[in-house]
Amino acid sequence: MNIQIIGAGIGGLALAATLARLGIEFSIFEQSTGLRATGYGLTVQKNALQALDCIGLGKELRQAGQMIRHGQIVTSGGSVLTELDAELCAIHRGALQAVLASVVPESCFHFGERVESPAADAWTVAADGVHSALRKHVAPTDTAVRDSGCTAWRGLVPPGVVSLTEEEKSLAIEAWGRGKRFGLVPLEGGQIYWFAVTRVDPFSPGDAARMKTYLQDQFGEWLAPIGKLLQATPSEAILQTRITDRLPLASWHKDQLILLGDAAHPMTPNLGQGGCQAIEDGVVLGHLFAEVDAGRLSEAELGNRFQTLRKARVDHVGAQSYLMGRLANVRNPLLAFLRNQTIRWTPPRIQERSMDEILNFPGPLANWR
Repeated sequence: MNIQIIGAGIGGLALAATLARLGIEFSIFEQSTGLRATGYGLTVQKNALQALDCIGLGKELRQAGQMIRHGQIVTSGGSVLTELDAELCAIHRGALQAVLASVVPESCFHFGERVESPAADAWTVAADGVHSALRKHVAPTDTAVRDSGCTAWRGLVPPGVVSLTEEEKSLAIEAWGRGKRFGLVPLEGGQIYWFAVTRVDPFSPGDAARMKTYLQDQFGEWLAPIGKLLQATPSEAILQTRITDRLPLASWHKDQLILLGDAAHPMTPNLGQGGCQAIEDGVVLGHLFAEVDAGRLSEAELGNRFQTLRKARVDHVGAQSYLMGRLANVRNPLLAFLRNQTIRWTPPRIQERSMDEILNFPGPLANWR
């Protein structure tokens, strides 16, 4: 087979790493001049760690990042609404990409090449993100992205600004207010990744200082150390993103073109599953290519088989993420109070059970054939 992967983000690299591990030849094309990590931190949750275990990279990732064992949802003042057990790896995006790329031969990479059309004589896997140039070849009448009404900001604070105990290093916190929230996630080496979400239009690119002042006004009096984290983050280093997703496509493939990750199913970040589902996509599709190579699956069945294995699961995760965003960003005081009381009085084991289906990767290989 001739396999071309378009895009060297998380999904494209997960597929490349899987193919490399399985001894399947491929090429990966990236329009940037090198691996480019857009953003700061992210959480590789249990399901994605299990997927990486299938290709022998789970251990390396756990060692490269910061393992988080507990997660809390708290009020703006720090009152704990719920504390849940967790198994996830918090890591800088660049470090995650480096782990995935470490098993991919350098000769497979083709940097500085933008691809907008599928190859005529090859399998083309579009892993080129939410604004995929190749998506239109599968869904020419697809509608624009869906706007959630919220804007997100992200920052990274270097080691030493806030001292964390060993227990605090394994704890991620998300504080919920009315129509806004703030998250703190320890990363490797004592760094702290933070994110904020409010219902406001984005600031213009030239308004970095005003944007930081806005964030300090909104969150500066919330629980410590939020004010300190904002103060320590240079305004020009704060990343701003409008939170969007897309409604599910009817199909992810056409002929020998397959959409993967955000190119197929961009989702809101409210469950932290966007990158995780892209990793799952890459590992499953890589194994399906190996099944074709071994003669156990025909090329004509490949696209349908990938979609059958992945689409229902991903559509469910995307819908749950969207609903979580609506819940977390409630502005009405009464609804926010009822939300908090419901979370506070729902036993953690029930909350964890509701996430079990999402947080367990549907392997092993026997289930994918």
